[in-house]
Amino acid sequence: EIDPAKALAELVARVCANQRIAEADLRSGARHRPVSLARATVAYLAFHELGISLAETARHFGVSRQALWARLEDGRLAASRLPRSPSQ
Repeated sequence: EIDPAKALAELVARVCANQRIAEADLRSGARHRPVSLARATVAYLAFHELGISLAETARHFGVSRQALWARLEDGRLAASRLPRSPSQ
């Protein structure tokens, strides 16, 4: 069974490395486009690949579920450009 906290942490590290964003920036609540896009990418992948709810991901980042929901399509597009993770 998947450990959601560990899976989310690995996903955050992967997206941040790819998009050259500091992990701390995702938790800062910053609304700068690159940070917001990275957060949306993590939310999309967490929801669609790992089955982690938007609410849980929002709590992890300290933002609202609605904020993630509003950017989910942007996250889908950005996720499609990410290299596949080694486990996939």
